[in-house]
Formats: sequence, C-alpha cells, structure tokens
Amino acid sequence: MPIVTATQVRISHITYCIPPRVAQRVTNPASAVFDDQIRPDHRLLARPDSKRERLVQVRDGSPLRCAGGPLWMIDLDRMRRRGLERARHRLAQRRDGVRTQQWRRWETELLELGEDAYLEYWQLRHAAVDALCELRSADRRPPLCPLNNSPHARLAYVRQANRRLAELPGGTLLLAARV
Repeated sequence: MPIVTATQVRISHITYCIPPRVAQRVTNPASAVFDDQIRPDHRLLARPDSKRERLVQVRDGSPLRCAGGPLWMIDLDRMRRRGLERARHRLAQRRDGVRTQQWRRWETELLELGEDAYLEYWQLRHAAVDALCELRSADRRPPLCPLNNSPHARLAYVRQANRRLAELPGGTLLLAARV
C-alpha cells in the first residue's frame, strides 16, 4: 500500500541508502529493510563486472537486475539512460496520438514546463524513484521526496536525489523497495 504524505505525494517506490560502516555490520542486508509491507523491487541494474554474491535478490537477464547492492556495483548511468529512452518513447507516442496509459495531471503539467524538463525528470527519476531514505545509526535524516505534487517540486526532488546519490561513498548499500 503506497504511502501518502501530508502534502498528498504518493510514494510507492523507495531507495534506501545504508552507509558502508553500518552495512558492514548487517549480515543479511535484505532483512534491514524488507518485511511484509516493504517488498524488494528488482529495478536496480547491476554493472557487468558486479560480484553476484554481493548483490541482493538477483534476477537473471541482460542487464542483471537486483533489489540492492553496493553503490559501486549499481549502474545508475544505465538506469538514467533507460529512463530517458522510455520518456522519449512516451513523448513520441503522445505526439503521434497513440493511446497509452493515462497521463497523470502532474505529468501533463510537467510537460507544460517544456519537453526538456519532462525528459530530464524521467531520466533522473529512474534512479531516484519516489523517495530516497538514508539509514544511519546516529543521525536519522528524514526521507528525501517531493515537497508536493507540483511539477517544479518533483523536478527539484529528482535533481536533489541524484546529487545526493552522486555524493555517497561507493560502499553505500542501496536497497530498492516497493511499499
């Protein structure tokens, strides 16, 4: 069941970030986050040179998908490229009048900011999803998510979340979850 914030932002996909010093103490990384309500989301793409045994809940295929692993093993650039490709395809379908899944109101509003903003949002969202939650032992940061449903807030969030992902050490454990 998705989480709905006080400002009516719906969160159904979360990326958890566990710092290296905390992740080293966890014997079963999946148990640190996943339970009956927070399920693994096999949306992370692993780098080709990843050590399979260090990834969480691996799904075979090309590229290799998983629900988590050390940041240095996750191919965020490839995920962003995929997001951009899908956004371009969806935009072309809309332009050509092809009926696809219904567009959300905020998505139409996002497109009103311009095609570049629309493409940037979906490119960055593919790595950031709905919320970014850093799990630390001492300082518990609140989850990072859009402040509201406006296209400006959503675009600001994915930019901020991607900057944060770029700042994290390579040993940070990423876990992708669906609520």
